[in-house]
Amino acid sequence: MHIKDKQRAIDKAAALLSDEGRFVLSIDKNQDRYIDTGVSKIEIYPDDPKDIAACIKNAGMILNSLTETKFAYIFCTVHKRKENL
Repeated sequence: MHIKDKQRAIDKAAALLSDEGRFVLSIDKNQDRYIDTGVSKIEIYPDDPKDIAACIKNAGMILNSLTETKFAYIFCTVHKRKENL
């Protein structure tokens, strides 16, 4: 929710992983566009589970599981280097 360019962030995480490296990401279900601190409003960037799953695939990772909790979605992935597919 705090990162505007989600694909770039997930690509960076994938690049840091070794082959078979694991990546776990949780995203908030909150779809508000701002956090109101009482003193100021902070712009945030709500996440969509389908968009995040697409970003994960585009980054060369395989989604092993997607778990829904009361307040979040949790993505568990594994990274596969192209030469090892």
